[in-house]
Amino acid sequence: MYNEKYSNDDWQIVTGQDWELQALAPTSLWSLKPVRDKERELHEKIEMHYKVKLPQTGKIAHTHSNKKTNAISILWYAQNQWLISFKKENAILPTNIACIYTKQSDAWVKFSLRGGRTHLVLERLFNLDLRPHIFQPDNVVRTNMHHLNVIVLREPSATLGYQIWCPRSW
Repeated sequence: MYNEKYSNDDWQIVTGQDWELQALAPTSLWSLKPVRDKERELHEKIEMHYKVKLPQTGKIAHTHSNKKTNAISILWYAQNQWLISFKKENAILPTNIACIYTKQSDAWVKFSLRGGRTHLVLERLFNLDLRPHIFQPDNVVRTNMHHLNVIVLREPSATLGYQIWCPRSW
């Protein structure tokens, strides 16, 4: 049994007895890859501009917004590649960063699944150990879900929650 409800910004939320599935609003999303031999410079510029370090393999880094800045999340995506997600939809990257970047905003559909035993549901879809003490908050992994490449990340909140990002073109 489930119930449907809508949040303030009209993104559908479906709830069950102890779980919640929500389609997440689009964000301004960019892929980053350093120009050859410029990885250190990219790390320095991102840290200087956004006050956050590029995350290590399998991790996510966050900043918080205030009146002057836009909250961002930076996800490790592949070797020397990251996805940077701005909370505000029309954010752009500064032009002085030594990297190859591509706007990915329209390329991904994002869902959030929250609840006490959601990892048991997701383990049926992914060949991953998603138990809370193994796949901890701010962990991210690229994997396969029934022949579809996806990104799975653990939400940073205290409640047990995961996000699944899949290509919109699927």
